[in-house]
Amino acid sequence: MSGEDVAGLKMLGQRGEGTLRDAPFTTYVRDDYYDDSWMAGVVRTEEANRLGLTNAAIARQLAGAFSGAPVATIWEGDRQVNVILLLNADQRKSFDDVRE
Repeated sequence: MSGEDVAGLKMLGQRGEGTLRDAPFTTYVRDDYYDDSWMAGVVRTEEANRLGLTNAAIARQLAGAFSGAPVATIWEGDRQVNVILLLNADQRKSFDDVRE
């Protein structure tokens, strides 16, 4: 199920989950609605494809920019240190930053 009304979706999901749990032939019922989260559509697939970009490549780029991505490893003596590439904090505060 998907839609805009998160509270309504949760209610419907709980109702459906209850129905499935009560069925004698079910052995494992679960949902994957642990945390409320926002999603943003950031890819115009047709335009991205013309530029040779895949959805996966764009997702990796955004994940790296906002969550960090390892880009190199340096050594301090015998200790390995990962170098992480990440946008500045003021450039990753909101969905508007994705547009930029």
